[in-house]
Amino acid sequence: MTAPQKRHSPWDDAKDAEMDRLWAEGHSTAEIGRRIGVSKNAVIGRARRIGVSGRPSAIKPPSEASKAAHARAEARAAAPKVAPAKAVPAHVVPVVRTCQFPLWGYGARPTHRYCGAPALSGSSWCSACRARVFTKPRVPGSVAA
Repeated sequence: MTAPQKRHSPWDDAKDAEMDRLWAEGHSTAEIGRRIGVSKNAVIGRARRIGVSGRPSAIKPPSEASKAAHARAEARAAAPKVAPAKAVPAHVVPVVRTCQFPLWGYGARPTHRYCGAPALSGSSWCSACRARVFTKPRVPGSVAA
């Protein structure tokens, strides 16, 4: 049985050192890739794997608004977590739980009319509609009444 073959990597110590130097000089990943002979994505992947320090985006410099938003986000993260008080508007009407069993037939066009009887606690149906839906399974061999 032979030993598994090692995968060929385009990276060696010399290329790593060259990438570090070009990265520190501020060259784009595409330019670093052209100079080393690898793709831009290979440079990005290698930089992440060997832990080269990050740098700001060359595409979009941070605006004053994004800097302010970042500062606000850091301040929120540092602030103690306090549960907000629940504000109840004065015009809120208490919800009356009514049966939501639809009054249109199966396959029929919805009329958005519902039973409307008082619903059971923890259910959206009244006892009569619930009995229509949840029936006990028949025992094999029994006669239907």
